[in-house]
Amino acid sequence: MRFPPHQRGFTLIELLVVIAIIAVLAAILFPVFARAREKAYQSTCSSNQRQIVAAVQMYAQDHEETMPSTATVWADINVEAGALMCPSAGKSMPVAYGYNSLYAQKALGEVNDPTSAVATADYLAGTSLPNVLTDGSCVNKRHGGGAVFSYLDGHVAWSQTVAGVGTLPVTAGLFAWYRGDQDCGAGLWKDQGPNGLDLIQATVANQPVKMGLTTTGGPGLRFNGAGTQTMASTKSVNTSLSDTTFILVLNRPSNSGGDGFPLQVKSLTSSNVHSLAYFGGGVNDLTFNYGASWPNGNGVASQRFANYYSNTTWNPPPFIVAMTHETTPSYIRAFYRNFAIAANWSSSSNENATISGNLVVELLGRGRTLDFSEIIIYKRQLTAAERFQVVSYLAKMYGITQFN
Repeated sequence: MRFPPHQRGFTLIELLVVIAIIAVLAAILFPVFARAREKAYQSTCSSNQRQIVAAVQMYAQDHEETMPSTATVWADINVEAGALMCPSAGKSMPVAYGYNSLYAQKALGEVNDPTSAVATADYLAGTSLPNVLTDGSCVNKRHGGGAVFSYLDGHVAWSQTVAGVGTLPVTAGLFAWYRGDQDCGAGLWKDQGPNGLDLIQATVANQPVKMGLTTTGGPGLRFNGAGTQTMASTKSVNTSLSDTTFILVLNRPSNSGGDGFPLQVKSLTSSNVHSLAYFGGGVNDLTFNYGASWPNGNGVASQRFANYYSNTTWNPPPFIVAMTHETTPSYIRAFYRNFAIAANWSSSSNENATISGNLVVELLGRGRTLDFSEIIIYKRQLTAAERFQVVSYLAKMYGITQFN
């Protein structure tokens, strides 16, 4: 009689080796599967937003080329419920996207560049009005560290950079508005305000350089200190200004020398201007001049913020300067990271001069390296509450966490 051969089983060591191999394979493959699943979700999200922006375009075509309002946009475009849900957001968000308030009720013909004009984006719940993008903090980067955006020309793209979202909280009396994340480049900075006073540098040589999103300068233009770099609007507006408010987001990334800049609204038919000029003062100082007849110096008020920088710490984050050309008093305040420095001065005799005629905007870099991220000009005084609204908006956009 023959007996079957003895069948040998796995040893404990062999079993442990197999388990270890399976664990290693799982550790490698599971993140791959997760990324593949997220890519599928992102693809679905892109398809949804492509449908949404197409519906927005059709709405505009049926309403005299005017975009929907923020209050009624989701009812107006009337897309299927499934197209409003993002798989990455889950079923708890029946509308997972936000509509850009910057273009609400705006005519499509007024949009300078539809290819960069954000229509919708992934929305972060609870950050603003329901499903309305009032600023960049309303965008949810839920797709691999970025968000899906749709644009008014109809295309859709994923990006880690949030740009071109939201609008100013105060628009009454807006004269000009230059945004570092919108239509900004060497030789041209488009005006997002009502007058189309685009800043243009006609000569190719010595143009300011466009900056990307950075922790030092933010988006915008860098005047690199190489001589005089002048940008001016070739278009003019026939009006008069007795009061002007300048609000800027800028940065001084190095302690380079030079005069700084004058930013001015000037008349082509008289010598008067309303200007805000920056000078370095001491190595670590900020000094702002403000008046009605730059560069002659007549009636110019000056405010120096001593020791604004330290000798060793450069590349600070952007800061905000708000200055109002008023009868009494003129107003200046600067906000920098976690503190504010403020001063009020009385108006001098020429400081409240009215300028009239064909008015243009000029920005002159004069030998000092400066980054401009945002420039807002109003043709009126802003109330304290309005100033606070605008500065709050800018502080949120540029990461200035505390101010008063």
